[in-house]
Amino acid sequence: MTNDRVDCTEVDLRAGDLLIEAKLTESDFQTARWELPQRYRDFDVVFNSDLLPGDADRVHGYQLVRGILAAFADETSRYCLLCDERRRDLIDLWFKVLSAVRRYDQRWRCILVTWQELSETLPMPLRTWLQQKYGIASSTLEPESDSIGRSIELENLIRY
Repeated sequence: MTNDRVDCTEVDLRAGDLLIEAKLTESDFQTARWELPQRYRDFDVVFNSDLLPGDADRVHGYQLVRGILAAFADETSRYCLLCDERRRDLIDLWFKVLSAVRRYDQRWRCILVTWQELSETLPMPLRTWLQQKYGIASSTLEPESDSIGRSIELENLIRY
């Protein structure tokens, strides 16, 4: 933050250099007065505030803005949003916030993964639980043995 203040931005998970915000049951990404994100040290360097979603008083997607700024606090971290593909409103807001990131070499460090995509990499009992509890299912419920390749792909996503 500016003036040597510190903010303890919370993310749901950190896997190596990847900060992950997982939206499963929450309804939104919070809104905040414009003054709040402007307190962050690199806000104007990272974001074009004219492109951020919001109105005259509030920025929408404040939680995403803070998470991206946390990931960009160093030159190596990345930021991942994990959300339900049925939540088009959240996905649309993600892309609006992402489009306000000024530099393409920072923008590529932000990724979106849906729970449905992730579920394809999980063992069958966990896939079934996600489907029963939250209605989240991969496009096809394949046998467990078919998910090995996808698990490697997801592991590579986390690693690189």
